[in-house]
This record gives sequence, C-alpha cells and structure tokens, in this order.
Amino acid sequence: MAMGFPHSVRALKPRGRYLFVGFPVAIVSALLCGLWVHLRGRAVFMAGPAAPVQADLEFLKTLIEAGRLRSVVGRTYALRDIADVHRYADTSHKVGNVVVLIGDTV
Repeated sequence: MAMGFPHSVRALKPRGRYLFVGFPVAIVSALLCGLWVHLRGRAVFMAGPAAPVQADLEFLKTLIEAGRLRSVVGRTYALRDIADVHRYADTSHKVGNVVVLIGDTV
C-alpha cells in the first residue's frame, strides 16, 4: 500500500477521486495519507468497508461496459503460482492489478 498510494494519487487528474475499499493491514497509514491528500485539495479521498451488493456490482458493470471505468491488469497468474503472486505484488515493480485465476485457464 505504501508504494502504490502515492503513485496512484499522482496519476489522478486534479480533484480526481481515489476510492479506497477494504481494510488491509496498513489502513491507518492509508487513511492518514488520504486525509492529507484530501485536505490539500489534490484528490477527493473516500474510504469505507465494502460489502458486495448486487445493485452496486451491476452499476460497476454498467460503468465498465460504457468505458467510464477501467482497471489496469499488470499480470495474470494461476492459483497454483500464488507464492509467485505474493513475491511480485510485494515488489516496487508491480504495475496495475494482479489477477489470480482459479483453475487451469492460464
């Protein structure tokens, strides 16, 4: 989280929105950084717990299909390579999201 957050904020347009979902171990650090970015006017920082709600997922699907929301996938791994996934994700060289596929589809 510490490496990804500053890079993500720099990628935002002025007053862009950074949506932080979930509760990783570094939540306090992330919230403090987010508050600082928000107070300086660099971005609108939002955070909170996430519970999957069907309507929300359908809304996200609509945004994706309309091209208004996109995710960046840097690498894709099979579940059997989960140790490699963690090693890669913990480096400062990770770009985009890492997708772990269940089954032998890689």
